[in-house]
Amino acid sequence: MAKVAEWKEGERYDLITRSFDDEGQSICVEDEGLCRIYLNTQCTIWAVVDPQDYTYFSKWKWSWSSTPRGKLYARRSIGGGKNAIGSRPSSSLYLHREIQIRTRRTPPSPEHKLVDHKSGNSLDCRRDNLRWSTVSMNNTNIPGSETRAKLLAQIAKSRGWE
Repeated sequence: MAKVAEWKEGERYDLITRSFDDEGQSICVEDEGLCRIYLNTQCTIWAVVDPQDYTYFSKWKWSWSSTPRGKLYARRSIGGGKNAIGSRPSSSLYLHREIQIRTRRTPPSPEHKLVDHKSGNSLDCRRDNLRWSTVSMNNTNIPGSETRAKLLAQIAKSRGWE
């Protein structure tokens, strides 16, 4: 087994060991309750999940996509390919959304359609880091956004930091 890069969470560092089965699929080796799902063949990009989710979600091959701001998300394609009529479009399933749905936690309102990462780390897909959010709530996570600036100003004012 080879050691891989360290996962940083706050001030704590955890080393996670990497191993592969006979088919080249990554195997979870738990260290402090973290498991990795690798998103590229070099094993340099990964999402962190809880052990209870690892077994279920490691059945599929996951990759990553990025936003225009450079944020990475774990995703897998479904559908696509060719049939008798021609090619079919594929669509993406995102790991964080699939985990949140699997927890069976219902959104607090119909407006809570998005799944948000509390820590802002889009590859930290542990259950405790995920929550249902509205578009407005999700926009507060975008650095440099007007919504975020207003929220931070309100927090500063409420704490007397002006």
